[in-house]
Amino acid sequence: MFWFGRISVIRLLLNYYHIQVNMREEGGLIVIEIENKKKGSGSKNPGKAFEKDFYDSIPENVFAYRMKDDSLGFANVKNPCDFILYKIPNLYLLELKSHKGKSIPFGALQLNQVESLYQYSTIDGVKAGFVFNFRDVNETYFVNA
Repeated sequence: MFWFGRISVIRLLLNYYHIQVNMREEGGLIVIEIENKKKGSGSKNPGKAFEKDFYDSIPENVFAYRMKDDSLGFANVKNPCDFILYKIPNLYLLELKSHKGKSIPFGALQLNQVESLYQYSTIDGVKAGFVFNFRDVNETYFVNA
């Protein structure tokens, strides 16, 4: 039963990440093909697609670090932001939010992120805030914390 449980979890994760695994036997060997079924930016989640597009657009002369994200909340991770960027003379702490419609509901903002980013923004040379992407109108804005 324990082994069956592990297989179920693996199948669930493969499904969640849209990964197709095909196995076949060829000449006495087992051939395993792994295929990512996602299209476009690599994610069905528009927020994750926006984050990937944002990351891909960062110039090479800018230091960029993508914070590890636990969007499911398993490890109780509470990062202050999604990205840390550095280009002389400033450090940028950015939380990205993508929403359908023309506004961002307050419920989309985590209190710890608002408080942390505001606190960091009071330090000289640190620019901290939110990058809001409005998918319906295809517009993106930066708002200081």
